[in-house]
Amino acid sequence: TVSVGQVIQYSDGWKSFNNVLRQVTTSEADFIKTQQSVLALAKQTNSNLLSTAELYGELTRATSDLGLSSERVLGVTGTINKLFLAGGKSAAEASGSIRQLAQALAAGALRGDEFNSVAEGAPRILDALAKQLNMTRGELREFAATGGITAEIMVKALEGYATEADKMV
Repeated sequence: TVSVGQVIQYSDGWKSFNNVLRQVTTSEADFIKTQQSVLALAKQTNSNLLSTAELYGELTRATSDLGLSSERVLGVTGTINKLFLAGGKSAAEASGSIRQLAQALAAGALRGDEFNSVAEGAPRILDALAKQLNMTRGELREFAATGGITAEIMVKALEGYATEADKMV
């Protein structure tokens, strides 16, 4: 049976999910399409729904000046979720690292605690970055410390690594 507390928790989670998506959509039709896409993506990648929405929202905001379509942002979000899954983390375990990655994107660069969290929770994301930037893990850490891993670099690296990510799950 489901307790009243669980129902309230689910309700609050659904409201938060919808609020995140409303912030990055421009019309009701866009909201509904995005809601369905993010819901399907979270299910497909066995990822936390709210974390997936938050990551999608932060990616949308962080890349707004790059002019990415919602489909491209959704693709990058899916690749990130798959790389967390390929790292052997459960949805609950990956949730915290996904949140850290979203915070880094909101701040404009992956560095410090966020870098460490992603390195621990999703080392495959570092593989994508290392391949794109032609760097070792140590060089990548140093580059991150300078704020060099921007949203644009993340997007390019993850789009270029999508095929590998698909093979991992």
